Amino acid sequence: MAKKQDSTISDKQIKEAKDAATELTSASNGGKLLEMYARYLEIYFMDGMETPKNAGVDKDDWKLTTSPSGRNAVIGMVRLLNTSELRVTVNSKGEKHRNSDKIEAGLKEMLRVSGRFHRARIEKDANLSAVLFGPVVLQTERVDDLKKVHKSDLLRKRVEKIADLTPFLLRALPADQSFGGWGEFGLLRHLRKYKMKGDALTERWGVEASATKEYTVWDSIDLNNRVVWADGIKDNLLAQRHGMDDLNIAVRYAGGSSLFTEPARHIQSFLYAHAKGEWDKRENLFWTYLFTAIFIQGLPGPLLVFDPESVNSQTKIEVDFTGGVRKIVGKATPVEFPVIDRNVLEVKRMMDEVDAESTIYKQTLGQNIAGSTFSGLAMLSSSGLLPLQDPKEAVSTAFADSFEHILCRIKNEGISHRVLSANDIPDEYEVSVSLEPKLPQDTLRNAQTAEGLGDTVSDEWKQENLLQVTDTKAMQKQIMKEKMREMMLMTMSQNQPLMTEFLMTALGRKPSAPPSQPPMQPPMQQPMPPEMMMPEGEEEPALTPGQENVIPPPMTGPVNPPMPGG
Repeated sequence: MAKKQDSTISDKQIKEAKDAATELTSASNGGKLLEMYARYLEIYFMDGMETPKNAGVDKDDWKLTTSPSGRNAVIGMVRLLNTSELRVTVNSKGEKHRNSDKIEAGLKEMLRVSGRFHRARIEKDANLSAVLFGPVVLQTERVDDLKKVHKSDLLRKRVEKIADLTPFLLRALPADQSFGGWGEFGLLRHLRKYKMKGDALTERWGVEASATKEYTVWDSIDLNNRVVWADGIKDNLLAQRHGMDDLNIAVRYAGGSSLFTEPARHIQSFLYAHAKGEWDKRENLFWTYLFTAIFIQGLPGPLLVFDPESVNSQTKIEVDFTGGVRKIVGKATPVEFPVIDRNVLEVKRMMDEVDAESTIYKQTLGQNIAGSTFSGLAMLSSSGLLPLQDPKEAVSTAFADSFEHILCRIKNEGISHRVLSANDIPDEYEVSVSLEPKLPQDTLRNAQTAEGLGDTVSDEWKQENLLQVTDTKAMQKQIMKEKMREMMLMTMSQNQPLMTEFLMTALGRKPSAPPSQPPMQPPMQQPMPPEMMMPEGEEEPALTPGQENVIPPPMTGPVNPPMPGG
């Protein structure tokens, strides 16, 4: 796919790829992972409600209530990450390359175009995957490779339109569709197993399939080959040598570790302790108890105890709440039975504290902080950023891996595209990606910090690290334009005719002609004194040869000598 070479593979290689894919999804490898992902989805979609075991109680009397705390914690974390902005830096030989800003703009354009064909931005899907599941899985595909699998002219034209917009497409894969085989130096093989309707299968792979039928697709790739097939489709969707230097899949774990042997223990996501301890089910129990008690005991009215000997067919009890005062008429003893036990409320408070230690403090997501100390208020920023560290690192590293894969293919394959070309990429490079939350209050604080630093650091450092300016060179040019404009306006303001002409031109009017000046009169010559005039009848003496170019000595005295008595 990437290099011009024989891309066919043997039937033996195809069988080996399919056997390896089956092994990745086995119970010992992928089975436990899928069980854990199912628990996370259960918490996120609030589906883990248990029904009461007491069959003697009317089911309509139970007010089953699912706790939203797990889902709220995930959504709160994802919202903080969604305010972040990806910043890409390309270094070459230890320094930022001169085309770093241009390369960043090109990679972001590919990411933006890729998001147009999905229900949400690629970054949002990656953020949710990092918080909810733990792994961030990104797939990168060259658009020209997609055109090769289509047999329909209509679908091929659709892909060609995408190729005009971007040379590569990125996609965030669901973690429960991803199965990886790791080696000492990274990912050796990857399988994506997913379900797809027949019409979508035809659109993607160019095969004939029933439009309404759902197919299970197996997409297996290793260091050499890529094999794709679907259950129910006779021929393989794709089976060839891909020719890439590395896999087009980037996988990073948020909170994961390689210290453990079992694949299910490699991933320790944000909800791991919450799910393992079944805190969601304990909270469901509390809320169900609370609202059931209110319904059964609180709403019907007061509890009365009767003397058995005094109860007969003539017994009449009247309860009146007029004026907000409860009045009971009858031979009965009212019992003040609390609807909610205070001890249960204390247990709930302890549950909230323990759960916050394993997920995120609610105050960092906007809960009321009245009564908190100043030190506690000051630490809210840190307590909110600490849980964000793992997903931030996973998302940024996964995008850095995908961007390096794109740049490598553009450089090696000599791709020339209006978004990014091989000539823009240096021979040696390293891509780094940062992801920092960008909230209004953070922008104000960073601007104040940048102003306070003065000349201790460069303006470029302030713009890049504090003000989150992505293209520092373009910002410097814009600053110079604004300064030059201010200098021009200041100069024109000191020259009234020029300022008037500028304003008239800006208003679309023809500048008026300046007032005409009277013609310059030749200076009047003063009459020569009589002693300097030639007598009548005499001619001016002729010059001897050589005197034509003689310059007379300057006159040291006044041209008109003073008159006597002056």
